Amino acid sequence: MVSLLVTAITAAGSSRLRQAGDLRRNAQLDAEAAGGVQEAMFHLLDTGRDHWPADGSTHQVREAGGRLLLRIDSETGKVNLNSASPDLLAGLLQAVGADSRQAAAIATAIVAWRFPRSQGTSDPAAGPGYQSPGAPFESIAELGLVPGMTPALLAVLAPHLTLYHNGDPDLASADPVVLRAIELAAGPAVGDTGATGGPPPPRDESLVAVTATAEDTAGHRSMRRAIVLTSTGETKDHRPFRIMQWDPLSG
Repeated sequence: MVSLLVTAITAAGSSRLRQAGDLRRNAQLDAEAAGGVQEAMFHLLDTGRDHWPADGSTHQVREAGGRLLLRIDSETGKVNLNSASPDLLAGLLQAVGADSRQAAAIATAIVAWRFPRSQGTSDPAAGPGYQSPGAPFESIAELGLVPGMTPALLAVLAPHLTLYHNGDPDLASADPVVLRAIELAAGPAVGDTGATGGPPPPRDESLVAVTATAEDTAGHRSMRRAIVLTSTGETKDHRPFRIMQWDPLSG
């Protein structure tokens, strides 16, 4: 009995030590990933040779006992879910695989979601009994509640959407899917970036997505993704950028 008791106590103690070690390791990786976002913004805002452009390149920073991977992508080439026209939304839906009828119906429902409707009326595109919220989308995930939207369609649509960039997508920063959506919405001439053999136009780096991944030598990792708006002038808190969205990511 004494032997069993000693064994049980020893096992419980070892388990608690492992748990404490896991918590410490995870907290350290979380802190490194959070600090990585700040480091990436330092390089983005640097005007010298240490500048990192928002071009999707991965930068590796060596840390003691692991590594830190940092990536900066421009968000200005994406389609704003709260301000895009029905034609552009329908074009984007077609560009990711929806047929023209499905794309038009979902685009109509998205626009209806954003605008207030009279009390007791329903959205004709969604069928009787459906009441549009009449408010801007608060997250991309909320798009999954729009009539006609499926999880599979949302998964391929979400990477091309934003809530923070106002105006049309920046053509220099837009990916091929968004460029195709612009062509479908308004003709090939609108989607033309105007390349004439000269240097490409500079990317708009006023709104970026920073992805930071901290890893240790055992393969454990912590990931953070932040949507960051850079300041064009002095802000009230004297900061050169503002974090608009902060999300943990699964490895």
